[in-house]
Amino acid sequence: MHYTDLIAAFILRVFWKLKRWLLIYLPNRPLLDGPYSEPGISYPASLSPGNPARGEAWLNGDYSLPGAIVHAPGNNPFYLRPPNEEWAMSLQSFDWLQHIIALNTPKTNTIAVQAILDWITYTTLSNRLAWRSEIVARRLMVWSQALPFLMPLMTTIDRAKVLASMGTQARYLEHMVESTLPGYMRIVSACGLTYSAFAITGGGGRLQTGIRILCRELKKQILQDGGHISREPKLLAQILMDLTAIRHAMQQRQIQVPQDINTSCNLISSAIDFYCYPDGQFCVFNGSTQGEKSLIDAAKKLKQKKSKGFQYATSSGYQKLTSGQSHIMMDVGKTPPASYSQQAHVAPLAFEFTHNAQRIFVNCGPNLVNGNEWREASRTPAAHNTLSFPSLSSNFFLKSEFSKKMLGTRLSAPNLKCVARRIEDPGGTWLEASHNLFAKLNGYSHHRRIYLMTDGYDFRGEDSLLPSGKTQTPSKFVIRFHLHPDINVSASSDGKSVLLAYKKGPGWIFLCSGAHLENMQVMESVYMGAHGYPVRSNQIVLTGMPDSNGAFINWGLKVAYDIEQK
Repeated sequence: MHYTDLIAAFILRVFWKLKRWLLIYLPNRPLLDGPYSEPGISYPASLSPGNPARGEAWLNGDYSLPGAIVHAPGNNPFYLRPPNEEWAMSLQSFDWLQHIIALNTPKTNTIAVQAILDWITYTTLSNRLAWRSEIVARRLMVWSQALPFLMPLMTTIDRAKVLASMGTQARYLEHMVESTLPGYMRIVSACGLTYSAFAITGGGGRLQTGIRILCRELKKQILQDGGHISREPKLLAQILMDLTAIRHAMQQRQIQVPQDINTSCNLISSAIDFYCYPDGQFCVFNGSTQGEKSLIDAAKKLKQKKSKGFQYATSSGYQKLTSGQSHIMMDVGKTPPASYSQQAHVAPLAFEFTHNAQRIFVNCGPNLVNGNEWREASRTPAAHNTLSFPSLSSNFFLKSEFSKKMLGTRLSAPNLKCVARRIEDPGGTWLEASHNLFAKLNGYSHHRRIYLMTDGYDFRGEDSLLPSGKTQTPSKFVIRFHLHPDINVSASSDGKSVLLAYKKGPGWIFLCSGAHLENMQVMESVYMGAHGYPVRSNQIVLTGMPDSNGAFINWGLKVAYDIEQK
């Protein structure tokens, strides 16, 4: 199957390169040039609220974006040499512009106008990254959102330049929309094409094409529980915003909204509630960061009808346990289909634990700024609260550079399957789960049982390795419990317990035992779940060695003291 995908990807790559060449270099560019466009319905600013603090940072030269941390005060970011392609695409998408618009002063809006005009002047059609379909789509939607704030500051000539450029970009996107790789970015491209039909005049054909592709992709990618097929929670907020913008525009034009869009909006609204912790942000699984709180808050306000919350996202493969003020999210799902696994992590049975609004046990999260080595490491089991074998961590990714170039950063993990069973009783909730990831690699299957008492102050777990029928290859296993940077750690002198404390909440004590447990220690870790860059933290690390019968380790977290009672 891998080789079939490679051949198909190569053929499609050649086809789209040829089509792009014809679009750009045909005499007089007949497919891109068109009649003068007038502004139409703007993308509602309330659906994509910027962060004024990030806007101030940008104006002070902090050009950090997905891809790299860049500080260059006094420099125009478009004149800088991009540190890598991902940063360059993030810059070209103009997603950062919404943070400047959020400041909404004559001075900052003038800077935003100049940024758009600079792009029009200095970015040519030959710039491959600037004209990727999903980048064009996002740029069109961001510019549409900004126009009501910026038009009053533009001269007649500048206004004409901007509208002409948007018309060219929209026509380009109409021809190249299907070149987007499968997955979330294809939804972005379809949304951008659809919205361009409302943002500027003369887009009847674009509307039909955009709606057709969008509805097709929503059917493929939005699961029955409202999750995305990639299993990345953070994507849902932006998808919901883009779909809502399209719905509003269609209603303004008195065009019937397709049922696929309405259904997807309702499903996603419920899923966003499921994936958020009491701090109002997302759990950190499968490439997701916590997300921008202002965007999540705006997304939650869109929920049209109250529905009963759920505790098990069956299609997406997540279980949620809630007792008292404690919340656990656990990954019990299979890996996404290969073409949708570009950002997916390999961390079966990983969990996160929060108490009230404080995150305690967290997955490390994706690294968005330090390059491929860091990013790949953040996708392995070792960067999550689960059991792993250090000797197997390189088996989950494509190794050939040609394969990576053709197929992207998709997983090459075995066909991972998880089985889960949930039992609720008056005393608390049990969750039992197992997976087959290691079965073909070293002959063991991993089983995990967790229990959360009704009051939320007693959390217990058991990890076991059982022979899977194949000849076993014993090797050292590690069970990691990564801690949020806010958590202070103090290990006992006998090495049998760890005290966890934070400013506003109870203290907790972590205990573990088991005949196969060799060592427990506190080690350094990093947390990247907030913004995608590393912040120093700690982790509790249990190590052991299975025997012919496997291995069994018990652990638990209990309240040591309640700070409010001290």
